[in-house]
Amino acid sequence: IGLGAVGLPVFADGAGGFEHLTGPTVGYLLGFVIAAAFMGWWYAEKWGKAFLMAALGMSLGHVLILTLGWARLAMLMGAGEAFAAGVGPFVVGGLVKSLVGAGIVAAAARLRAEPRSP
Repeated sequence: IGLGAVGLPVFADGAGGFEHLTGPTVGYLLGFVIAAAFMGWWYAEKWGKAFLMAALGMSLGHVLILTLGWARLAMLMGAGEAFAAGVGPFVVGGLVKSLVGAGIVAAAARLRAEPRSP
């Protein structure tokens, strides 16, 4: 977020600049930071290494991002319109990403746990 604030093109569509930290998408950006911290905690507690727990944790991370993004958009355009524009279109994609990510985490955990033969 800091790199984007100073102008590097790291935001959506290659955008950058401080104005993105005060605009309609700032809720999503804040949500990314909070969700990253949450997911780090979730994984560190070893709750994220089994598929179902990883999927749940990742889904909760998406909920955090979308909720904070929706809250900011709702201030600008109303709750219903904000949900239709800023949450609804991303729910299925978030769920798919959570399931794929959970599969990767669970597979990696299994690979690390398997004894290696010489």
